[in-house]
Amino acid sequence: MRATFPSEMFLSSEDAAFISSGPLSAGVAVFSRGGAAVGEPRSESACHCSWVTERRRWHGTWRSARKQSEKCSLYALDTATAGSWAELRPSASKTYAGEARKFLAAKRASIDAALSEAVVASSAMNARLADAMRYSLLAGGKRVRPALVLAACDMFGGVDEQAMPTAVAAEMVHTMSLIHDDLPAMDNDDFRRGRPTNHKVYGEDVAILAGDALLSEAFAHIAEKTPTSIVPPIRTLEVIRRLGNCVGLHGLAAGQALDLEAEGKPVDEISLRTLETIHLYKTAALLRFCVTAGAILAGAATDDLNRVESFANKIGPRIPSRG
Repeated sequence: MRATFPSEMFLSSEDAAFISSGPLSAGVAVFSRGGAAVGEPRSESACHCSWVTERRRWHGTWRSARKQSEKCSLYALDTATAGSWAELRPSASKTYAGEARKFLAAKRASIDAALSEAVVASSAMNARLADAMRYSLLAGGKRVRPALVLAACDMFGGVDEQAMPTAVAAEMVHTMSLIHDDLPAMDNDDFRRGRPTNHKVYGEDVAILAGDALLSEAFAHIAEKTPTSIVPPIRTLEVIRRLGNCVGLHGLAAGQALDLEAEGKPVDEISLRTLETIHLYKTAALLRFCVTAGAILAGAATDDLNRVESFANKIGPRIPSRG
């Protein structure tokens, strides 16, 4: 199945215009069919102000609710605030959402198979660690991140064989972040995706190591499995560099640190800039890697990389980091 332009997969034109008017746009348009810009940036409106208020209130609600219930999930809170969001967002066409579901369904089996093949115990000595890694890596989820890698590669004329190792690596990094995020020292969650979290099954020590191992394996997987016959090594090296950047001081780790600092604070004390930065680091950073990596592997031009990077920054706050 040929991938449509990513913004068509995940955003309707109305939603794209809505995001472009929000605080994250900073004057950058979202791209729609054929690369045409939609949603010209405009001054802060009543809708914009409501968006800001709702995001602040949602973040505060999430934090306070999670303290009250260890089973509280971001998805439950999304449902709880759905009415407010429905009032803020324009009526959206279902066309592009349907295309996204079709694309995800078409790629799901191959992604899951590649993930399963990527983590296999080599002996009885590392079997428990491998089991812990597989427990979370194969626990389900939407597979949005690996699908974005494949979609971006496809969009610029590439094939799945070029991008699948990087797609697997992206899901490994995402899974690592979820395992570590659930630990008692972080968010202290007991359940994820309807079953006990990794540390509840394997213990905190093994869970930490499982996350560490997934992060290490992600880099090795790209380096070892990306076919040099159809991907120049310089592209693979650039993908590895970008993956390192999206995890560390300017990515996932930084976003989690800011998130922890904001925990327990009154909602009014969490600035919009802090909230934006949390979402850009904790969620958008990996999404940005996914779309740019797929494009790089297919040989996209610099201008195109800038466009898909802007796209990732737009959808970052709209995709739950816990999914």
